[in-house]
Amino acid sequence: MRDAERTVERARQANPRARRWQEPAARLRAQSRSLDRVAVLADDVTTLVAEYRPDDPGGDGPELGTAERLADALDGLAGVIRTPYHDDDASRPDARDQRIDLARDALDNLTDRLRRTTVDDDPGFLALAAVAVGVQRALLALDAEPREASTT
Repeated sequence: MRDAERTVERARQANPRARRWQEPAARLRAQSRSLDRVAVLADDVTTLVAEYRPDDPGGDGPELGTAERLADALDGLAGVIRTPYHDDDASRPDARDQRIDLARDALDNLTDRLRRTTVDDDPGFLALAAVAVGVQRALLALDAEPREASTT
């Protein structure tokens, strides 16, 4: 993405008719920055999950469905990343809307799990909270909001 962004910027600067490319270049820069933020967050989340290890049989905290909720939240985020654009037809929900809904529902389930527990219940509570924050920030960086269907 960074290479593509630099190529577009160089082409825009070298082309006297570049004004018509300002909007696509700005959109590409915004997408590039979003992907950079998501990559950093994904790296942080990966480290936290590796340290947390919710399925570790040697752990002394109750399971409470933590591993499944964590996996669902990460899978939901991956689905949004794999579907970066909405369809052109805004009159009905598309695959991106469905993936966003799944990701948001999974994040809500994870957040609900955090609200109903404490550090005493689960030694990985803080890591789990950090993962939830990371997923939330990644969804924000990806502008993962469902579209409003047009009423035309």
